Order: sequence, then structure tokens, then C-alpha cells
Amino acid sequence: MNELSISTLFKAALGAKRGDITAAVYSWARGKVQTGPFKGMRILQASSWGDGDLCPKILGTYEAELHSCLNIWSKAQPETVVNVGCAEGYYAVGLTRLIPGAVTRAFDISQAAQDLCRRNAALNQVQDRVVVGGLCTQEALREILATSGRTAVVCDCEGCELELLNPAAIPDLRRCNILVECHDFVNRSISHTLIERFKASHRIDVIPEGPRDPNRFALLRGMPSLNRWLAVCEFRPEFMTWMFMRPKSAGND
Repeated sequence: MNELSISTLFKAALGAKRGDITAAVYSWARGKVQTGPFKGMRILQASSWGDGDLCPKILGTYEAELHSCLNIWSKAQPETVVNVGCAEGYYAVGLTRLIPGAVTRAFDISQAAQDLCRRNAALNQVQDRVVVGGLCTQEALREILATSGRTAVVCDCEGCELELLNPAAIPDLRRCNILVECHDFVNRSISHTLIERFKASHRIDVIPEGPRDPNRFALLRGMPSLNRWLAVCEFRPEFMTWMFMRPKSAGND
């Protein structure tokens, strides 16, 4: 058996074990997020890519580095949320629940993701405030921002943030609050370019990927160590960062 075959079998075994853990956690939580800003949100036991990190999402540990940013937004009460790369709607639905007056425009190129986002919105009774679409182009984003008031943009689009988050092409981005996952493993210039584009208009906080503590959860403490860490793992390809950008014009400098 060659090295590639061993690697494939190992990944398959990890995937199967993660599936078992996810099923147990989902049943224990009855499909509701347990901690964090989205606590109480219901999530369908389905995903549009891989396993959708459903287990860490249900636990509330998913992208825990960003919880403080989301809490800032909940206090600022934006009128519009734009979520590019919404997947099943974790942020689109979660932020719509967290910010009662907001309308969310969610985008994903996957039809399966769009369908699940709509279903999760309905499951949480916010379907009237979540508008789901396909590809978010510069033109589409420009049109939304031209008529929106206070706006928060969440961007997780696998490297396309370099094209989309361009204030030279979309000037209204200069007044938006922006939270973006930087996919530098796709293009090593992404973080540097975004900082150069927004440093004059925004206060920029670079947020590094951090640790997780699966032992917080009583259910996980009874599991072997590997299972506990699999429960909270987000399977990132390398060390990741996010940028939280707030316009200086709003008094954040």
C-alpha cells in the first residue's frame, strides 16, 4: 500500500469518526447552538460542503476568535448585513437573530448552500429578513451598498475577497464594517492588499486563529482525547487570520 492510499484511508477513518461524534453532539444538543453569540439558534443536520463543521457550530466553538466582533456588531445594530459565502447560513441566520432590526443579504455560489440557508432561516423564523442569492459580483454589492444604511459585511469566499473588497470599485465599502476571512493560502498577497486598500478608511484588527478547549463540555469529557479534539477541529489547511475592519469615520480610530 502506497503513502497516498494510507493517507486516503486515514482521512476516511477520521471523517467517519467525526461523523459519529457530530451525530452524538447534535442529538445531545437537540440541534441547537450551545454557547457563543448564536446560542439557541437551531441548525439542520445537513451541510453543503464536507460536514459543514456542524459539530463545532453546534458547540458554539466555531470561529470563536470572532465572537467579540459579533458582539460589537450586536450593539452597533447595523441595518443591513451582507454575508458573502453564506454556506448553510450559520452567520446569515445567526446575525439576523442577533440583530433584530437587520435585513441580511446572503450569497453563495452553491445551490445546495442557498437552499439550506433558506431552510435554516425558516427553522429560526427569520426567513422574512434573509434574502438568499447566488454569486455576489462587484455590481451586486455596489447596488446593495448604494441603498443600505449602516452595513456589516461578512466575507468568507475562498480567495474571492481580493476582487470583491475593493473600495476603488465599490466606494461605499469605506463606510462599512467588514469582517473577512483571509485565504492567503490561495493568494499570498490577499492580507497585504486588503490592508493597503483599507488602512486609510478603517481601523484594522488582524485576528489570528486561536486554540479550543473541548473540555468545557461535559459530553465531550467522557470521550477519548482524539474524539474530543475532533469535535472542535475546523480542519484548516494552515494557520489562518481574519480582519475586523471598522470605519474611522464612525469614531473607531
